[in-house]
Amino acid sequence: MKTFSSTSHFQECTYMRNNKLIQCIAFQLLITSLLVAFQPSAIAAENTPIRMGINHGLSEPLKSYDRQERYQTFSDYISEVLKRPVRFEVFQNLKRPTGDPKKARYDIAFVRPSNNVGLALRDKGSSLVASAKGDLNAYFFVSKDSPIKTPAEMKGKRFVMPAPTSLMSYIGLASLRDLGIDPTSQQISYTDFQEQGGFMVQQKLTDVSIVGPLVAKDMQAKGNVLIYKSKPVPSWAMVASPSISQVDVEKLRAALINLSNTEAGKKILHKIEVDAFEEGNKDQYIEMLKWLKI
Repeated sequence: MKTFSSTSHFQECTYMRNNKLIQCIAFQLLITSLLVAFQPSAIAAENTPIRMGINHGLSEPLKSYDRQERYQTFSDYISEVLKRPVRFEVFQNLKRPTGDPKKARYDIAFVRPSNNVGLALRDKGSSLVASAKGDLNAYFFVSKDSPIKTPAEMKGKRFVMPAPTSLMSYIGLASLRDLGIDPTSQQISYTDFQEQGGFMVQQKLTDVSIVGPLVAKDMQAKGNVLIYKSKPVPSWAMVASPSISQVDVEKLRAALINLSNTEAGKKILHKIEVDAFEEGNKDQYIEMLKWLKI
């Protein structure tokens, strides 16, 4: 039996007769067309960059240098795992550029505000790849000499929160409702970044500042008093759009979870301010949206 090659097989066909010759030539042309059609597309798929969005949130201002320095090794790691180049963009809110709103802007996204994780899972058909371990809370701070001593005494006082669509503001409003304080009747102002709220409390420009865990550590270190801590919500997460195959989702999930098992991986996690990744629970993000009334 002879092995197949594109030239020898065609030459063999010339010695056949009538319909046998026609069938053989047709088969040869089919094989040739398949080789031409599929090989370039496979190569193109491998070289097509994965678009990764990093939704940093409003916990702190982030300069261009910080963005590159903080997330480059994380991007390189994902590129190595999925065997494709990764192009990432860091942004602090979800205002998207003009274009088709139904078209996914990113193939994968590392999202710090977990309300945006929930929206991607509920409304955009995204898959939950992995969650950062631990829960998130909103922290209600007053100055060290504030007359406010209990959560109930916050009623009727001045509040400052991050932007109205930020996670901490949503949690702050939901927490006030849980405390029996109607947010619509309170004096609430908003800042671009959470750290500005800490300054306003210290300068007596507001009575209560609502911040996330990163800014809370700094406020407590400066002598401000924690008056209330919200109930927990699920943490930051990596999500994937439908453009990423389930095989790659599972591959990336395993790789992210494994980061905390190596010294090199721990350095990557430290840069992006995550202790470790875990599988996560989609239902927790959906339930959170209901509590936040989003």
